[in-house]
Amino acid sequence: MKRVWKTILTAILAGIMVLGVVGCSADTAAESAAGTTAAEGQQAAETQAVQETADTGEAAPAEAAGTGDAVKPPKNGDKYVIGVSVPAPDNQWVAAIIDNAQQQAKKANESGKFEITVTTANNPAKQVSDVEDLLTKEPDAMVIFPIESAPLTPIAEQVKEQGIPLMILTRGIESTKYDSYIRGDDRVVGISAAHYIGQRLNGKGNVVMMQAAPSAITTERTEGFEETLAANYPDIKIIATGNGNFAREPAMKEMENILQAQPQIDAVYSEDDEQALGCITAIKNAGRESEMFVTGVGGNKSVLEALMDNDPLMAATFFYSPLQGGSAVELAQLMAQDKGMSDLWEKSIPREIIFAADTITSENAADYYDENSQY
Repeated sequence: MKRVWKTILTAILAGIMVLGVVGCSADTAAESAAGTTAAEGQQAAETQAVQETADTGEAAPAEAAGTGDAVKPPKNGDKYVIGVSVPAPDNQWVAAIIDNAQQQAKKANESGKFEITVTTANNPAKQVSDVEDLLTKEPDAMVIFPIESAPLTPIAEQVKEQGIPLMILTRGIESTKYDSYIRGDDRVVGISAAHYIGQRLNGKGNVVMMQAAPSAITTERTEGFEETLAANYPDIKIIATGNGNFAREPAMKEMENILQAQPQIDAVYSEDDEQALGCITAIKNAGRESEMFVTGVGGNKSVLEALMDNDPLMAATFFYSPLQGGSAVELAQLMAQDKGMSDLWEKSIPREIIFAADTITSENAADYYDENSQY
């Protein structure tokens, strides 16, 4: 697990590789990241300088033309003010995102150079109100992790229209008015799940899709799954859908209703691990565990344990790093100062930073498991 998490720590610039921007060499990374693969070593080299900014949010000394020191002073005296708005920790993966964001905020605040406020909300209306309150502080930058995409879009646009650098985290908004968007590759999550289920069912069967609350990631996980099934496994039918709202109990109740209505189910594609666990509870309570299998998304500790125990129901999950919460806050610190990443010639933060999504099964779950992890 420690080896894999070191790799995940580097994923912030692995996403930038999607954009074709590479800052360091794979040889350097291979020498410094013992036990990693060559590709992982390259990612480590590319993100070394970004990790060095953790304490202060300042870029390391630039070695290439085009980078330089910040020229933008704080709006509010001696400290850069940054507002961070995130959902309440209603599932373990979101809790990990929040914890990492709060850790980075605390570290930055202790440096004396930043004043970073992190707010949490349990519904979109409260989150909009939180952002409005943060705007009264005249922040130098903002981070928004939307509970739902549509309700947060207008206030996010307002942030951008006021000239405040805006980082969108994990779940997108229904607008292009932002400066940077850090997220996992949710379309690939759906694609990977479709191929896993399609191949395991030999291209034929009935599938239930347990969706999540309306957001960009739900849309992408759904579209990637549906389009891949249609193109490659036309004899696999999605016979029912539910909304588990990223939580265990709602997913369990939705699955109970679906089980009563559907006499034959071969697989369940859940767009979240907490939902997957809720589905499994419902399936076991109905005594139908030998009939189907379940896939999730997130790399939840309980799911990893089920995979390592070869639970016949829990088949696979698809994972990208919850460390992006800390990364988003750190990048917002650079944006507030009008700085870019130290190993890039550009002074700006890339507009999109996309994490790769790994497929985890019983064969490799132990590589991702950390008994000390809260998530």
